[in-house]
Amino acid sequence: MLRLSPRLCGPWKAALAQIALDSASSLCEHEGEQSNKDDLMNLEQFEATVERIPFSGCWIWTRKLSEKGYAKWFNQYAHRMAYVLYRGPIPSALCVCHSCDVRCCVNPAHLFLGTRTDNNRDMHRKGRGRGNPAGSHGRIQAGTANYNAKLSLEQVVAIRTSTKSQASIAVEFGVSQTQISRIRTRQQWL
Repeated sequence: MLRLSPRLCGPWKAALAQIALDSASSLCEHEGEQSNKDDLMNLEQFEATVERIPFSGCWIWTRKLSEKGYAKWFNQYAHRMAYVLYRGPIPSALCVCHSCDVRCCVNPAHLFLGTRTDNNRDMHRKGRGRGNPAGSHGRIQAGTANYNAKLSLEQVVAIRTSTKSQASIAVEFGVSQTQISRIRTRQQWL
């Protein structure tokens, strides 16, 4: 189990205020976030907001999530708070990245620091991006191999052979009409 850094055990608010300083200058996807000292929490409050998942080791945030599924506490990303609480300050211009790829995980053992470039390379190496950057050796996973896949191969075959309208098929399978069009024209699910 991780322990608090000695410099954080006493005045935790000062260490957590580091998030406020760094988030405004961060080059991550969280760029431009504003923070307020009143928005920060202490270790006891933090640990009361997580559910530990034994088989994965993830600490799942049980409060508000951002539109993209990241753990949020007021204006702060909770994985950044977790890093400061358990590991120490976040240097300017660095992202707090997830090794487990679970956006709502706040387990400090699953968090590491990296530049935005490091974070993007990690994403593409694991097949989570929309396209590969120049020089990347990773491949985007297609079909059911993609963790974001909402349809099975059998469903795709049914979509392609159906005589129903795209709109009615989209409702039936819980995806957009645009997605049905892309499947039928083989722009996706080649």
